[in-house]
Amino acid sequence: GKSTCTAICGDGKRLGPEACDDANSAAGDGCSQTCTVESGWGCTGASGAQSSCAPVCGDSKRVGTEACDDGNSNAGDGCSPGCAVETGWACEGASGAKSVCAPVCGDSRQVGTETCDDGNRNSNDGCSAVCQTETGWRCTGGSATSQSACSTVCG
Repeated sequence: GKSTCTAICGDGKRLGPEACDDANSAAGDGCSQTCTVESGWGCTGASGAQSSCAPVCGDSKRVGTEACDDGNSNAGDGCSPGCAVETGWACEGASGAKSVCAPVCGDSRQVGTETCDDGNRNSNDGCSAVCQTETGWRCTGGSATSQSACSTVCG
């Protein structure tokens, strides 16, 4: 008789209809238990060889080792081009979803939409509780690595 060959998902050999085969049947690592590439991942590997899968940074899907994924590869917006949270920022978002990043007010690092950051979240000291320069004050010297110094403006 005639024999038929079928691909065995999870054996580490990408064959036939398999989009990937990473030598296991675990989900959540890029290659599913049915040997399809999972959303947010990319897999490489020649036919007949084991697949290697990694998160796709910048696709708006936080998966695997990504600390954030804001859907772009821009630096200075909270989530780095390598999908790491940048200093002075906090990012939120469920696994598999787009991250939303915002500056951390009061951390002595002026980033993003902050017009000042004096190292606290107190109002009436020149830099408000939401890191905006208050009326009648001038704040200078703030950067991603240094806090703002605020002084009153006379006249």
